[in-house]
Amino acid sequence: MPVKRFFKEETLFEVQVINPLYSAMHKRNLRKTKTDKQDCFNLADLFFSGKVKNYLDHEQYYLNLNTMARDYASLLEKTTNIKNEFRNLVNLCFPEYESLFKGHLIFSDTSLAFIEKYSHPDIIISTRVDALANFMAKFNKRHENYYLKKAKLIKDKAMTSYPAVSKDDEVVSSLIRTTKLLKFHSLEVEDIKEKLIEKAKRCYLFENINSIVGFGELTTALVIAELKDINRFNNIKQLTAYCGLDPSVKQSGSSVNGKGHIF
Repeated sequence: MPVKRFFKEETLFEVQVINPLYSAMHKRNLRKTKTDKQDCFNLADLFFSGKVKNYLDHEQYYLNLNTMARDYASLLEKTTNIKNEFRNLVNLCFPEYESLFKGHLIFSDTSLAFIEKYSHPDIIISTRVDALANFMAKFNKRHENYYLKKAKLIKDKAMTSYPAVSKDDEVVSSLIRTTKLLKFHSLEVEDIKEKLIEKAKRCYLFENINSIVGFGELTTALVIAELKDINRFNNIKQLTAYCGLDPSVKQSGSSVNGKGHIF
């Protein structure tokens, strides 16, 4: 890649990138000897015969798109691990908290902001209900009365809660740090998701793939990032093989295993 970049940016030579698997298919030398000279002739023959399309102009676009897709998957995996750690710490510090923000709502912006500030039942008990409601109202830019019922319910749960640690325990500090980390990663995931979709929309096949039933914008972007230019496949069999969904066939004499594994 450094060599390719140098010739593209620093010289006047025209640069073409050829898939090594494709060039290997056109080798004429059957002997297992050193073939450096013959390889040069074969590559030149591919160029002058016009059998190779130059995808260099689009290659960097698909490479960047693929990098963003892999970053998105990596961040998503890390965020999932942090969420699991967050749940474990919440159960130690405030066991009833999950009943107040059920399901995915425990990872909502309001829930994370609240538990970061009021990370232990003892802290909630020493805080007035209107103060709790006012905190949530200011965070969501709503009137305090909207959250009074929720704030009273939270305080009632705190009054009957008996957590595994005290409010001065290091586990509570760990919960606060994990909450901040989860908020940061959640923002990063959304940011790269938006950028990935925006970049993928520049692909001329985006609307076509997005029109498939069940394909949202994110799925479409991920498919384009992994498959790159789909026109490089001549048929569905090539695409299936590229995805690793082609079943293997084991054959010996007249015995054929038609139910091979998918690799």
